[in-house]
Amino acid sequence: MKDGYGIYTIEEKKKAAYALNLCTVSVSQILHYNDINVLEQEYTAILNNLNLEQIPKDEALLNVLKQILDVITYFRISEGDQKMVDLEYQHRIKTAIWSAIPSVGVIFATSNPIALGLTLATQVGTGYMNYRRNRAEYQLGKEKAEWQLKRAAIDQLNGLSKELFETSWRLAGEYEFPDEYRLTDQQIHEYDEFLLEENSIKRFNKLYSLKNKFDVYPPFWYQLGSTANSIYRNNSFGLDAQCKDEYRRHAINAFEKYHELNRFSILRHDILTSSWALEYIDLLDLSLDDEKQKAHELVKLAEEYSGNANDILELCAYAYLKINDRKNAARLFNILVNNDYNLAVNAKILSAIYIQSSRDKNTREDALRAYKMLTLIVDPQYILPMPSLNIDLQSWMPAWEEQPIEEQTTPPPGEDYSELKALISSRHKILEQDSKTKEALENFLKNYASKVAEKSIIGMIQSPIVLFTTWGIHFISGNQGVGIAYNNIDFCKTTVTRTKNGTPHGTYLCTKGKNAQYHLDIDNPENFLELLQTASKLPAAPTDTIEAIQNMPQAVKLTYSKLLVLFSQQCELDWVETIRFAHDLQMDEKNFESFMVYAHGSHVDDELSSLITELKSLSPYPNEESIAYALIQSMVALIQFSSGRCQDLTVRETNYIDQIAGMIGINKEMVDKFIPVCQIPYRILRQDITEKEISKLGQGLSTVAAGVGVPIITVLGASFLYANVWWFMFIPGIGTVIAASVLGIAAVTKLFGARKKGAERMSKSKSEQLSTAKKSYLSLYKKANALPVENFSSLVLKAAAKTDPSIEEYIRIQASMAYPYNK
Repeated sequence: MKDGYGIYTIEEKKKAAYALNLCTVSVSQILHYNDINVLEQEYTAILNNLNLEQIPKDEALLNVLKQILDVITYFRISEGDQKMVDLEYQHRIKTAIWSAIPSVGVIFATSNPIALGLTLATQVGTGYMNYRRNRAEYQLGKEKAEWQLKRAAIDQLNGLSKELFETSWRLAGEYEFPDEYRLTDQQIHEYDEFLLEENSIKRFNKLYSLKNKFDVYPPFWYQLGSTANSIYRNNSFGLDAQCKDEYRRHAINAFEKYHELNRFSILRHDILTSSWALEYIDLLDLSLDDEKQKAHELVKLAEEYSGNANDILELCAYAYLKINDRKNAARLFNILVNNDYNLAVNAKILSAIYIQSSRDKNTREDALRAYKMLTLIVDPQYILPMPSLNIDLQSWMPAWEEQPIEEQTTPPPGEDYSELKALISSRHKILEQDSKTKEALENFLKNYASKVAEKSIIGMIQSPIVLFTTWGIHFISGNQGVGIAYNNIDFCKTTVTRTKNGTPHGTYLCTKGKNAQYHLDIDNPENFLELLQTASKLPAAPTDTIEAIQNMPQAVKLTYSKLLVLFSQQCELDWVETIRFAHDLQMDEKNFESFMVYAHGSHVDDELSSLITELKSLSPYPNEESIAYALIQSMVALIQFSSGRCQDLTVRETNYIDQIAGMIGINKEMVDKFIPVCQIPYRILRQDITEKEISKLGQGLSTVAAGVGVPIITVLGASFLYANVWWFMFIPGIGTVIAASVLGIAAVTKLFGARKKGAERMSKSKSEQLSTAKKSYLSLYKKANALPVENFSSLVLKAAAKTDPSIEEYIRIQASMAYPYNK
């Protein structure tokens, strides 16, 4: 306020200049980045966070700020896209934590706490800073236009920006600011442009050239120091120690300048000040008492200005851990766990702190009580088990970071195993016109090798039956089906057996590793073994069977699930059901997080082609066709569970299924026959089908299977294995009795006709469907607390009740038994 002579103090002038510059730069950055996420950040961190008591009391200024906020509010980011950014940020933090804390022993190494190499504030930063540093990566997989500002927003903000700038200049005259206090339009433009520079050394150089023009603008000095700090911490530049230390000094000097200037409390919560404090800690030598004390003060300041934002509280928790303040670290981790924030890692860290505290007699009772409470609110999979007292914590090796599931070997694209096929078929080709051989093959597959894909079969010996595939051989030993890969036969131990007169007749096949031995009473065993030995030297398939999608490579499951999301969005289906279908595929945590990021975004039809291409390239031999058919079934089931419709499909749904089917190689005639069969499980659940209809549909299915060129198990039994729980294992015998696509209509008709009929069978089938559905919904419900989605548990219960009210009741009972504290 002016004194009695109408003169403002220097401090008041600086505060007014800072407030005006801050608003002007904030609006300028929204326009310059042309990114709706930046708009959201500036709205939350600056424009809607101003302490109006601390800025000039000018009606024109307040009016234009109000108009800017109204425009931004109208064009703010969608909730789904915001969640996508948040999830991706949490994933980055988690990756950095696992890297810095490779085992729980690091947490327990109390003798040297500063060895905890956490520099998360520098490596990843707060959500605000991380997005700006990595915008290009966040936008991968998104159409750029999706996150650009709408034309109307740009036009309105441009006009208001000019009005704000004019108002600021008028007030600058009233306050009689020195020239160095005012930021010109050109200076702001250069500042924005320089912040977009991806090369941190170039960005530092450009910012450094502006330092005299931004002498009293605090955010500039944070950005300059943060950039210097990132260069100091970056080993990829190959800088020597002296050069890196110079950047460290630049960072400290810039951060001290920020501290000196940032005396004006004009923001209710200050993300930049929190970021500054946390990054400054990474520059301190914590082996020195005075610097360790300074770190304590900085982390308290960061928490004070955090506004209880989860991303900042998480960085503060790890900062407390770094300076060995376990009590405050546990306090913040407890808040984060109760907020279900980055639960998989933060709950594990918190349990480790409690376990360590339980070893101290002074804190043991409180630690054990806190640990017990933690087990009542968090799924046990996210908590370290409490070890016995005689275990040395520093040598204790519990499961820590989740290890990725070993990926299945996939043959090179285009591999058709032509050499192997030519070798085997030259000796033991299956003649299509030979009905006796065909019947023998059908019976063998039905009884001993029901999951072998027909496309992998390349030859056969009829007596005794030996089936050659692109992977190995299948035969009968002691009434059991046996399969051995060509490259797993131990030819050093495999021997030829002979008759009493010395004639070769049979062989003992020995395998590597377990040294299993099987006798084959076969003619010309020497030629047979010579064939196998030659085959073992040729490229062979990693498998010849149809596998469950749970056993597919993680990348297949992720792409498969993304296609379900795209299909669901294009056809306006239930989001929760889409998540449930994907969850039942048992992706590992990392890929499920990636899936959730994708599921929260808005997607366009243009993505379909690239996703289909990706799925086809990833699908391992010989499962290409079965995965394609499973996808169709999943989409049909998704329609049913989302809409409650047993049979009817909309024109949009039908056309989209036909489009996807065509892209993955399934013609419309097959799709039209396949869809009614896919609808059977849900129709049984809703008691909307008779046994007679099932039998009729099953007969038609054999025609589908014959055209697919894979075993009927692919579209029957393995259907259950593929898409979550909604396949056809409820039909007794299907999936274990039906063999291959070479089965004729008569054989299928006989099988279906032989099944027991009546209300009892249908009732049992419904019961089995309902039981599997309960397990599926319950599994997702348990996962819900680990997902950063508001009220997701309630959404799961609502979806479960829509499918069947008894499922919701079942979940509530199971949840109350598992977590009585939550009752």
